[in-house]
Amino acid sequence: MGAGFFIVNPSSNLLLALVDNNGLYDFPKGTKDKEEQPLETARRECFEECSILIEEDELMNCGPFFDGKLFLFCAETEKHPAILRNAKSGIIEHSGYAWVKPEEFLAKCVPYLQPITKKIFLELSKRAHPLVASYI
Repeated sequence: MGAGFFIVNPSSNLLLALVDNNGLYDFPKGTKDKEEQPLETARRECFEECSILIEEDELMNCGPFFDGKLFLFCAETEKHPAILRNAKSGIIEHSGYAWVKPEEFLAKCVPYLQPITKKIFLELSKRAHPLVASYI
């Protein structure tokens, strides 16, 4: 079981996409440690993968979204990502990042993320969130 974050920059209304080694888009996410709750996992993985620590006031009032294996929490932040080596493994898990529009993310995302991402876009459209205003 894993958890991660769907992150929106509220100034640009773009979505954070981590770029994997194949050029596909991903979210900051990872596997739950033994005693962690999903939100703890999401925060830890987000910090490990892109150096963003999501604070309580940055959480959006929707979700979490679950697809059977992955919890995705939604956040809005102005923080800038930095892709660094994982402190535990020494591995750089992503080759970079991009701030993208919803349709760009779906066109290039890791295929298994499409259904949960579409659920989030649908929920945000019901709330008239600016990220999805031009998408839906």
